[in-house]
Amino acid sequence: MTSDGRVWSAWNYSDQPRGRPEPGVVNGTSRAYYKIFDPATQAADSVFVGEASYRSIAVPSGFASVPFMPERLQALDRSGAIWTAQSGTYRLIRLSARGDTTLVITAAAEPPTVTSKERAEAIADIEAFMERAGRIRVDWDAVIPKTKPILR
Repeated sequence: MTSDGRVWSAWNYSDQPRGRPEPGVVNGTSRAYYKIFDPATQAADSVFVGEASYRSIAVPSGFASVPFMPERLQALDRSGAIWTAQSGTYRLIRLSARGDTTLVITAAAEPPTVTSKERAEAIADIEAFMERAGRIRVDWDAVIPKTKPILR
């Protein structure tokens, strides 16, 4: 709830068809919104936050996250400003309660490289999960990024 009494909730919509995907790597995009409700006036609205790509691994009885994948981060402050960042870049964006961009902060920097130890540990964790949820064959070199997301 923002300081003006409006209730906000985050919503994400994916381009993936409904239902269970076939086991394997799932790539897609999602669009993020904040839905707003004003209890005093009963007015409802939404603000588009942005679109982002995602990747996950569908197994017979669940999903595994792909380690080190950048993701969209978003937060709402009490004034109703929406802060968003794509974790693969050093860019922070503030949107107004109407969805207008009011501030962009960008810094030039390279993301850190995933070490072979971090990569091996991440693969071991996912394979342990897949022992319980259903094992599938994954080309880890093609799936796991070579760098870590900047923001987490």
